Amino acid sequence: MRFTSKAKSFAMKIAAFAGMAVVLCVMIHSYRAREAEMDRLQRELDVLNTECYALSMRGNAIQMQINQADEDAFIERVARREYGYTNAGEIHYTISNLPSGLIDYDAAPAGEAQEAQ
Repeated sequence: MRFTSKAKSFAMKIAAFAGMAVVLCVMIHSYRAREAEMDRLQRELDVLNTECYALSMRGNAIQMQINQADEDAFIERVARREYGYTNAGEIHYTISNLPSGLIDYDAAPAGEAQEAQ
């Protein structure tokens, strides 16, 4: 069976259209895959930025401690908290049944608060 030139032209147009439709479908699929990957990477970036901020704040706090390390008040506070040192005439009490984190070690003792006023 022989096709006429109009039929051949129509078949060629259909084939070209089908080829373009396939290419379009592949492009859409590729775009969606890239979009999903970009969303995943954006979420990962958000998590990393949050971690970076937290580490930066921790670094700032450590830097402040380093800067304060030469100050007498800081040295006294660490000696009291870490080693239980007391000044002359003071009595050191240890309460062992309190939940951890309940005591604010950085709060000024009553004597220091009165001296500051």
